[in-house]
Amino acid sequence: MYKAPEGTITPCGPVTALAEVSGLRQQIFGNAVVLFPDCAHVEICMVSAEYPESGYYGARLVDHSVRNLLIGRQWARTVPEALAQLLQETCDAIRDSYVLQNYQARYPDLASQ
Repeated sequence: MYKAPEGTITPCGPVTALAEVSGLRQQIFGNAVVLFPDCAHVEICMVSAEYPESGYYGARLVDHSVRNLLIGRQWARTVPEALAQLLQETCDAIRDSYVLQNYQARYPDLASQ
């Protein structure tokens, strides 16, 4: 694991942490609109691991209207890390759907099989 040289990291206060969480949430919701345009009640749910004393958190993208988990299955040590993982998952899903659409457009005969 990378460890920054001492004296190069400034401590982050609660305002900075809240701004980071807010920014991550906005980006995730932006990706959710692209990924799930038909889902009207998408929300980010923060969950703790099965054993809360383990200190692990998970961020899940959920459609509350049908109580369906849309994306998010990883665990992290902090809430911002969990949100960053969910953001990465949504970015990967958008990339994968673009690649699939591009593949189907280029090779319609193969895609229909």
